[in-house]
Amino acid sequence: MWGVAGVVGIALVVLGPQAQLDALGVAAGLGGAVSMGLGVVLTKRWGRPDGVSALGLAGWQLTGAGLLLTVPALVIDGVPTGIDAAALAGYAWLGIVEGWPPTSCGSRASAACRSHRRRCWACSHH
Repeated sequence: MWGVAGVVGIALVVLGPQAQLDALGVAAGLGGAVSMGLGVVLTKRWGRPDGVSALGLAGWQLTGAGLLLTVPALVIDGVPTGIDAAALAGYAWLGIVEGWPPTSCGSRASAACRSHRRRCWACSHH
């Protein structure tokens, strides 16, 4: 029910009077939903590889997806003509600010989580 309310809320904000469904957009949305569902089912079935944290697995999944989308992005949009200051600021934000704090299963933050008997957000096997 909340999912439907969210979709309706976004539609009210984004859509205008001339809004129409686009077959490519609908196909992309359905393909993304199927891909996400398949990824969740396969991850639950196979589990995480030994020694790989949830954060590490997510990083590898995002890397694989980025590599998979590189060729279609270059074919559809072409090679970017240049990278401006706003794009560099966005990359810096994602790489530095969003990547902080750098915790992993061997870090002091994780040891602090274990000492307080809490689950560390970056690792789910302790």
